[in-house]
Amino acid sequence: MLAQWGCHPGAKPCGGSAADVAAQSPQRAGLIIVDASEDSSTRAVCDEQTVPGLHSVVSWCRADVPEAATQHIAIRVTGKNHEPFNCMKVRIGRMRLLSYLKTKIVPSGIRPLTILYGPFRQITLELSLQTEMQMYLGLFEKEIQSWIEALTRNIPTAIDAGAAYGEYTLFFLMKTNADAVYAFEPCTDLHGRLRNNLQLNSLKGSNRLKLFSHCLGSIVSEGVMSLDSLLPEISFPCFIKVDVDGEEEEILKGAECFNRRQGVRWLIETHSHDLEIACETRLRRANFKTVIIPNAWWRAVLPELRPFRHNRWLAAWNDDAVQWHG
Repeated sequence: MLAQWGCHPGAKPCGGSAADVAAQSPQRAGLIIVDASEDSSTRAVCDEQTVPGLHSVVSWCRADVPEAATQHIAIRVTGKNHEPFNCMKVRIGRMRLLSYLKTKIVPSGIRPLTILYGPFRQITLELSLQTEMQMYLGLFEKEIQSWIEALTRNIPTAIDAGAAYGEYTLFFLMKTNADAVYAFEPCTDLHGRLRNNLQLNSLKGSNRLKLFSHCLGSIVSEGVMSLDSLLPEISFPCFIKVDVDGEEEEILKGAECFNRRQGVRWLIETHSHDLEIACETRLRRANFKTVIIPNAWWRAVLPELRPFRHNRWLAAWNDDAVQWHG
């Protein structure tokens, strides 16, 4: 197994193991390339413990790497100022048996598929069955599906922070009464597939959707917006889904005025224990009811490949229309 690190997509990489390269070149930044040789089945996962102050993993290996000719998976990171971050290690491990068998049985390639079950049912997405089978079967983030339905009931506004390929953006457009949907996805590499998914559901160009290539954060600056800056145009109740790989609390810091309004509903994917505590503490101080949603026990058998070891959800709301349903 060879891990190569470069400063940008065109940089000349250096060889060696991920750990060796990290030790030799602690200031090399920007791009990680993992080469999977043809005689091994592996998966590469970003390890947040090696990147203090991580802002966002804007593109990472969501997929198991099947046996094949050399595979190249780019993982690009940004720091607090949205600049390429210092080099980081990747965890490389053997593929689970079920994942390995899936790559042998399930056809490869991305193609349009309509979700079979769950809240995303009848939404069509470009999917790879080798790596996104759980989405297709309705098992993707199943732990929060009942919360999504409860928190989005009777909302005029939905905000998708970290829209990625647009599955939640489409849910808001197709499954809720929201008059306005704000989708934030700073990784423009993902916009093509996001727009394709909108097109597949006849929603490309929808006048209900506002798509931004900005981050949400604590202050307004180049490439960054805050929820407080959007406040004049937001109708309540408003639901905010957050999946931003480390900047959860920064978004809350930029929503102090926003959170004083009645009818604010959050669902935040937390990516470290400390961030989870910080976000819940901040929301409780703002008089929100909060619930931590853990991973299901059966994830030991059917895990979701995640770039972070810690992965749970924080639900919060400040209006009586939402009832905690345990």
